[in-house]
Amino acid sequence: MYRPQFAYVQPPSSCRDQNCFYSFDGSNTPTFVSIAANDPGTNKIPLYLDQDADFLIRAVRITPTALRVVLEDAFLHTLVDQNAANQCLNPRFWAQTEGAGLVALESDDWGIWCPAGSSLVAYVQNPTGAPVTGLAINIQGVKRYSGPRCN
Repeated sequence: MYRPQFAYVQPPSSCRDQNCFYSFDGSNTPTFVSIAANDPGTNKIPLYLDQDADFLIRAVRITPTALRVVLEDAFLHTLVDQNAANQCLNPRFWAQTEGAGLVALESDDWGIWCPAGSSLVAYVQNPTGAPVTGLAINIQGVKRYSGPRCN
């Protein structure tokens, strides 16, 4: 179960939040089916978000893998830079929980803002001598709905 480390501030009165979970894997991101051996890097893999509402990222989980994975937000800020040993190169934003579930990552009142219809960007590199399968990136957060644009 996902449980934030602290209580989030309630959305403005004109807004309504709905929990949302995105999972990107081989079923919806064909590049993730198999990453070739010694792949120098598959760059700019778009991970599209829904167009119906802004999305606030509250947690990220990447399946344990031998791949190097970099994940950027909708504004191309690095969120995760995970090397092949599953050691984070950006510890202020990522938490490896060893199966304990997702951990809240944001440092503001609501999460990492992504405009409606935007996309995250993934970069994947395979430094091993064999193809790697089974990569999945899971994003937990909320969609923020309202009549007029909600900030």
